[in-house]
This record gives sequence, C-alpha cells and structure tokens, in this order.
Amino acid sequence: MFTMIMHNKKMILSSLWFLALFLTSAEGGIIYNDHSIDLSGEVHCQYGVGFQANVLNNNLSISSEGYPQNHLNTNTSIKLSYEGKNISNLDYGLQVKIGARSPNYHIRKTNIKNQIKGYLKGRFGHIEIGNTAPVGNKIEISTQSMARATGGVNGDWRVWAEKNGAFYKSDVDSHPINMVILNAPKLPIALDEGNNANKINFIAPRINNFTFGFTYIPDCKISGINYYKYTPRKQQYGGYKKILQPAIKYEKVLDNKIKFTLALLGEFGEARDVRYYLSLKDALNAVNMIAGSRNSLRAWQFGLGTEYNGISLAAIYGDIGKSGTLKEDIYNKKGGKEGKYLYLCSGYSQDNYGVSVSYIKSKRSGTLPNNRETQSLIYDINSVYGLEAISVGADYRIGENCVPYIEATRFVIRECKEYKSGGGIMTAGVKFVL
Repeated sequence: MFTMIMHNKKMILSSLWFLALFLTSAEGGIIYNDHSIDLSGEVHCQYGVGFQANVLNNNLSISSEGYPQNHLNTNTSIKLSYEGKNISNLDYGLQVKIGARSPNYHIRKTNIKNQIKGYLKGRFGHIEIGNTAPVGNKIEISTQSMARATGGVNGDWRVWAEKNGAFYKSDVDSHPINMVILNAPKLPIALDEGNNANKINFIAPRINNFTFGFTYIPDCKISGINYYKYTPRKQQYGGYKKILQPAIKYEKVLDNKIKFTLALLGEFGEARDVRYYLSLKDALNAVNMIAGSRNSLRAWQFGLGTEYNGISLAAIYGDIGKSGTLKEDIYNKKGGKEGKYLYLCSGYSQDNYGVSVSYIKSKRSGTLPNNRETQSLIYDINSVYGLEAISVGADYRIGENCVPYIEATRFVIRECKEYKSGGGIMTAGVKFVL
C-alpha cells in the first residue's frame, strides 16, 4: 500500500487538497463520537539568487547537475491524521504525510518527506511506529521555532549554494569537489542518516519538568516496506544499524515568565562497512574498489535555550567524534577524525511578524565524501571540511494561512587550506498553510 501511495503521489496530493477544502470547512476537522479525521498541509513557493558572484563559481555549463542558478521552486506537503479512543481511554491514531517538490528542489533524497506512522498514547507515555522523525527532533532545543523564514543556517541556503556553484572548483573543467559539511545542528541520524527510516519512538510522561524519550532504528537504510539489499554497489554508502537515540529535556517557566530549557541527546549504533576508491580515476573506471570497516556511531549534543516576551536565545554544541570514519585510515594525519559544531540563534516575534539571526561554525574530517560525478565514495587524505555561516530572516503572517518571508545567508566553506568558497544566498518566498 505504501508503495502505491508513492507511485501515485501527484494524483493523491490533488485529491487530498480537494478533500482538505471540505474538511477545513468544519473547524477541527471531522469528529464522530470518539473518532476524528484531520487534514493539514502546506504549499511553499520560493525564489533564490546567489550574490557576491565574484566568490561563487558560476560556470556550470559542463556540470552534469544542470541546476538553474536562479529559479522559482514549489514544495507541497499534505498530512492526513486519524485519531480515536478505546474503552481504556487510550488514544491511538495514524498519520500519513506525502510531499511533492519541483524537480531538483532538494539535492538529497532524504529531504523528500514521505512518512507514515501509527501511535498509541496513554498514561504510560507515547509510542510511535513507522518511518517518521526520531524523538530527538521533539525533545531537543527547537531551533526551527526560533529561527524565522526557512530556519536560517538550518534552512534552504545550501540548495541554492549548490545551484550557484559553491561546491565546484574554479578550474578549466569546473568539476565538483568532494565535500562533507555540517550545515545544521543535527547529529547523523537526525540530519539525514535515517530521519525517515523505520523506527520505534517512545516518549515518557513529563515528570518534575523532565521529559525523556528514545528511538530505536533497526537499519537507517530501510524506509516503508522497501527492502534495502546490500549489494557491493549499494554497500558503498555504508549507513548505520541497531541505532539507539536517547534524549532528555528539562523545561521550567520561572515566576517572571522566563522559560528555561536544557536538552541532551545521544546517538549510538553499529556502522556498516563501506566500499570506496582511492582516486577519481579508479572510480570513473570502476576498478580497484576497496572494502573498509568504519567506526561505530557515538555522538552527542547539548543545548540550552531561554524565551521571554517574544525574545528567544539558543546555543547548541554537538560532537560526532569518529563516527563513520574508517578504522584502518592510517594516512589521515592532517585533520584527524572528528566532527563538531557550534550553533547560536536569537529570535524575536511579536503579533504577526518575526525576525531572527542564526550562526553556525562546524568542522568534519576523516570521512568518505560522496563524489557527485561518479556517485561513489572516494578516499581523500586531506578530508578536512569547515563551514562558517550566518543567516538573517524575517517573516510576516497575513491572516491565518499566508506567511511571506525573506532570508539572507553569508557563508564560507573550506576544504583544508587548498580550497575555499563563499558568498551569499538570498531567498524570498511565501508559505500557504492549511
């Protein structure tokens, strides 16, 4: 059934939007006895442009990517929810979320959020089963609620940076570089290594201002009913299995109405072996592929935040360590094996408008980057990648359903000391919320 939904996504989206008009005519959806059906969604139109072109490599004519540099994109998502209660006062339900985007809107397929989950709620807590977001997305410091527009440095700027050639060397061939950057305050599983994988989520009841939960993921490469067979070709991309993500958060509202939040998140799991090449030439000819073992997933993140009278501040530090790096990598002497990031965000919202400033500085080294030209992992002795970016965003809510916004991001990317790219990305758009 899930596979049928994915193949007929456009038709289903159209049908659901017509159904949405009917459901939303009754406030709160359709309610019958102890059962309810609700439909929500979003249409997001966005235009992006790269400025400071002297530091961006705009000659992409030879690139096989073929992205337009400045282009209008659309993104639509629909969420259908069903909820009921049984005789033991347990809430249970089902949610299906389907998304459709313009061609090449997002580079990574993991950002196409087609999700389905079932859940059960009671005095014992909340249990979810399906391919949905892990509990860390709910229990961590919510930077997306603080950062306005598309979420600052955690938003869409990277998509437009790639379209404007930020990850291409400015030589005669204008070929893509191998790069792994941490552009969001997320650990590997929450970022893109299994955000939509099949999983079990549990969130315990809140006790003395503490909320605890955990996620278990059998395999980050399996989503829906799809079986991911590990052929030598697919094994290149590694991934993790038997993953546990515990999270705990402390929230307290003081007498002066200042809200204070602390959150700690961890990720632990086994790393699958990978197959990679030592050079671009070997990858192009598909010869001399090497099998390698990777270090297990051991990562953690700590964040703190405060909110008062529309003003919000947050700081997050994450440490990925050696997670996912090669165990036998004895050649990487320059950068070692590490991954870490520091994220700062401040926001202000009042009535219908909001503004925010967010900043990130990160470093990742010792990884096996995926070469977009050959779609394979290529070992790089100098694989040290750094990012520093700052975003300013503003939005304004018109009525209940329309939110226009504008956002500007300035970034600098470094690959060791041999390559540096930077520039600015301006995005403007409007979100129609159902």
